[in-house]
Parts: sequence; structure tokens; C-alpha cells
Amino acid sequence: MPEASVSSHARVIRNVTTDLSTDILVIGSGPGGAMSAYTLAQAGRDVLMVDAGSCHEPFDKPAFSLAELRHKYWNSGLTFTLGNPKIMYAMGFCVGGGSEVNNGEFPSLPDEVLARWQERFDVRDISSSELAAHREFCAGKLAAEYETDEVPSAVKLRTGAAACNWRVEAVPRCFNRQTQQAMSMSKSFIPESLEAGCRLLPEATVRRLRRSAAGWSTELTVQGRRIKAKSSAVFLCAGAVQTPVILMRSGFRRNVGRLFQCQPMLKVTARFPEKVNYPGMGIPSLQVMEFAPGIILGCAVSTPPYMALNMHPHISDHQAFKTEWEYHANYYAMIAPEGVGRIRPVPFMREPLLPYQLTDTDIHTLYDGLKKLSRLLFEAGATCVIPSVHHAGYVMNGPDAVNRLPATLPRRQSQLTAVHLSSGCPMGENRDLAAVDSFGNVFGASGLVVSDCSIMCTAPSVNPQATIMSLARRNAQHYLNAS
Repeated sequence: MPEASVSSHARVIRNVTTDLSTDILVIGSGPGGAMSAYTLAQAGRDVLMVDAGSCHEPFDKPAFSLAELRHKYWNSGLTFTLGNPKIMYAMGFCVGGGSEVNNGEFPSLPDEVLARWQERFDVRDISSSELAAHREFCAGKLAAEYETDEVPSAVKLRTGAAACNWRVEAVPRCFNRQTQQAMSMSKSFIPESLEAGCRLLPEATVRRLRRSAAGWSTELTVQGRRIKAKSSAVFLCAGAVQTPVILMRSGFRRNVGRLFQCQPMLKVTARFPEKVNYPGMGIPSLQVMEFAPGIILGCAVSTPPYMALNMHPHISDHQAFKTEWEYHANYYAMIAPEGVGRIRPVPFMREPLLPYQLTDTDIHTLYDGLKKLSRLLFEAGATCVIPSVHHAGYVMNGPDAVNRLPATLPRRQSQLTAVHLSSGCPMGENRDLAAVDSFGNVFGASGLVVSDCSIMCTAPSVNPQATIMSLARRNAQHYLNAS
């Protein structure tokens, strides 16, 4: 892998004064965009990749710190759906996209999820073996491997699962052990794309796409100037929210933004009699998969600010917590939901509205996940479990308290977060549901391909990076073979 930072590469465009032209325009540089650009550039095509975020030099701020949130996240990580309960979600906003801000986990898509996509959305010419071949290619380039050393919070998760006789799995991560860094797109496929001839234009906001005589004319705002990028084809890989927004603002609305999903999670902070936390611990990738894909239990960000945010209504002595935080760790119960949301662009505003209503079944499943996770943690030796529910009745000071919880989760008092955004432009041949065909081609728009998390038909139930990259490589190869 090239060692130089992306921002210093000669093929990064730093100043634009005139319109641009290219054979293929790739919008977005996250896992979908980076893999699309890499595959197309390696095939000798003239590729220009644009991204609304900036290139970032090696970042020396603590992971999950306020400085990192401001530097790499969309809206500094403070973005919510509209509904009861509201759900806070985070997206990357830098070159490399979501790969720069997630845990680098690289699991395969569960077979039952793929089967559901094939049956309901009529996704064709896709199989688990084909996706596995693309995933293995990407995993090899990203040094994806299973972690062997387990930190204390993960040991507690494994211990509790063993006591409950529940299945656990280690998830492979894209992590370079020599550099001790996650193998994000800015450290892998983006520099390799540039070496293959791709150009990169950061800090370029896409306004809309227009058909032209030669293919496509994309209106951009760069450094306060409005310019156009002319191309024969466009690969739209701007992410779960912005890809549907760009399509709708460009006049493509059929089945776009109607079936948006994320994977809500309820977090808990557990206290143990011994230290289970330390500075720079990171997020262990061990997961309890006994109830997957409906419910997955795992370790969450456990820095003091994140734990304090979760426990805030229940901390009586903040000074004491500052000295005792190493005895605490965060965990999550994450579900694959029934409920869907909508993405609704607002004129003259960058942010769309995202109304999203979880069903009663979703709330019940989260509640079930909370009870299962609490039981596991008490089996592992926890003395107190505090969920992200702003109600004193949910603070548990022993295993018997799990059975005394109120009957259900209170919607308004539950503080939910979400990951794994998906399905703003689901793929398939079922035109009653799908926005693009099985290879990401927008119906009725030759040369316009969507190739990011948007095309996943439902929430994937696991970290989607491997699936996004596998689909992007597959779609790019299909485009090359057809053109």
C-alpha cells in the first residue's frame, strides 16, 4: 500500500477555476466510492472522484474525542432522525467517508439477509459465493484478520455469554498491526486509485446531476465557485442519506428515500468490582450472535465522556465518577428493525428531514435485548447496569432487578443511537420497491450507477463495510463488461 498521505498526492486537485471533464465521475470516497474508483481506474478508465469532505493528515487526536468528531464527522456526529424515540446517528464527513470513523469490522453478510433481499426485491445474479469472492479480495488488500488479544471489557462479554451458554463470534477487522492503524480507505484504496491515474477533488459539494448530450453534467460547488463536471457516466456513492438526496434533487424520485433503515441500539454502562477500562482501549469486535440477525450484543465506545453521556441522569457524584471510570464499560444491544423511515430533501437546506418511526415490535425487541445484555453482564460479575433510559426504574443493582424492570421501554425517555444506515435506494428487479436494478443502475438513466450502502435492500444486521465494497466491485466490473 502507498505510504504517502492522500492530501500530498500529485493527483489531488487543490484549485479549480474551470469546468472539469472525465470519462467516469465517482461521487463519494467512502467504501463504495473508493472501491468503484479503484476498480475503474485499474481498468484504465479516466476517473475523477469528488467528495464533500476534506483530506485529513494523520490524525493525532484521541479516538472518539470532540476534536475527532469535529474533524471527521458530519455535523460533528450530532444528527437525528425525527420520531418517537429520536435516534442519533453518525456519518463520516472527510475523504474516506465512513471507513474513517467506524471500527473497521469486516464480517460477511448473513445468508438469511441475502435470501430476504433476493426474495422480496428480486435481486438477481448475486450469490453468497460471489459476494464472498469479492469480500476476500478486499479483505486481502485491507489486512482484515481476527483479533486474538481481548481487552477486559471483551473478556467480560465472553465470560457472561459462556455462563448463559450463548454463541459469541470474533469479527475480523481491517487493521495494520505494524502501524497500529485501522486500514481505512484513505490508507488503502484511495491512494491506490490515485496511483492508477484517478484524480481526487475534495471539498466539492454536489448540487445536482443533469443529462447532457455526451452523458452527464454534474453541478458542483467548489471553494465558493459553481463549476460543472462533464462525464459519460456517474457512479453515485455519497452515502445512505446524501445519495438519495442528490437523486431526488436531480429529478429521480421513484422508490428513492422511501425505505431508509438504520440499526438502532440501546447502550448500557456496567460497573464491575475490578478495573475493566483504560485510556485508548478502543472498541473490541467480539459479538454475541446467539440471537442474530434480530439482536446482536457487543462492546461499545467506553471513553469517559461516552459513559458519562449514557449515565448522566443517574450520576449523583460526577467527581467520584472521574476517579472510578476505569471500573465501568459500555455495551450495546442492537436490533435489525421492522420500521422504515423516509428521506425528504428540504429546499435551500443541506440537511433533509428523516422521519423514522420504530414499530412496537422494534421497541419490544430492544427491550428484550436490554434484558438479555443485562443478564449477561451480571453473570460476568457486574455490580450495576445502567441503560441509556432516563428513568430511575431502569437502573439495575443486581441480577434480580432484571426481572423487576418496567413492562416495556419508554419511547420518550430512551436514548437510542444507530449505525449501519442503508436502503435509501434499494436494488433489485422488483420495480414496486427498488430504485435501481440489481447492479445499481438507476432505472431509465443510462450511465448513472448507485454503488454504496444505499442499495442494500434492508439493514444488513452486521457492519456493512465488506458488503458495500463487495457490491461496489461487482457493480463496477459489470459496468466495465457492459461498456
